[in-house]
Formats: sequence, C-alpha cells, structure tokens
Amino acid sequence: AAKMYRNAAMVSEASCTWSGTLPVHIYKSPIYSCKVFLGGVPWDITEEGLIAALELFGRITIDWPGKDLDSGRYPPRGYVYVIFETEKSVKALLSACTHDYHTGTGTGEYFFNISSKKKRKKEVQVIPWVL
Repeated sequence: AAKMYRNAAMVSEASCTWSGTLPVHIYKSPIYSCKVFLGGVPWDITEEGLIAALELFGRITIDWPGKDLDSGRYPPRGYVYVIFETEKSVKALLSACTHDYHTGTGTGEYFFNISSKKKRKKEVQVIPWVL
C-alpha cells in the first residue's frame, strides 16, 4: 500500500501548498524534557564514549535508534537521544554549550564538543524539547 501512495504522489499535483515562516516561540522560563536530541554525533563514538562525555551533567541513558540488541552494535546514524534523570541536568548541559543566537529572536542553536577516537572536539548539535 505504501508503494502505491508513493507512486501516486509522484504523478499527482499537490492540491494545496503552504509557504512562509513559522512564528518564533520565545520562552521566558522554559521547562525542558529530560530527553535531548544530539545530532552530528561522531560516527565512531560508542555508548561508553557518550556517557563519559556527558556524565558530568548527571546520570544518563542513551537511546540509540536502530541499536542491535543481540550484538550490541550501534549503527552509524549520526544521532542519538540522551535521557537525563532531571531537568536540572539538561539545563547544565545547555549552559555548557555554545549558543548561536538567531538575530533579533533570542533563540538559536546549541552545540557541544564531543571527542571520539577519530574526531577531536566535534561540534554536536543539542536540541532540547521545551514542554
């Protein structure tokens, strides 16, 4: 069924489209989820390496999408989810990140340096969820 819908999407015109920008949300006192997305993670990093890099902010669990539970191997996907025990740990991580501000909005992107065997101080994007 999925193949049929993909093929239909390739030959059909969109009935409606949208273009524009989404409104910027500015949070005065954000409350963060304990689950944080890390993007651009070094391909050769291990779970132990991630824990070593982030454990100074608090106890963590690594949620590695596609992890082979039988062999314990991690697929080189370049992203992971880190689950902290407390929101305080998330705020500590964000305060240790470099923050690239978007002009005039007060928002921006967070980056944290993580090292692996082949990469020294790779800048990894940190995306927290605001509740």
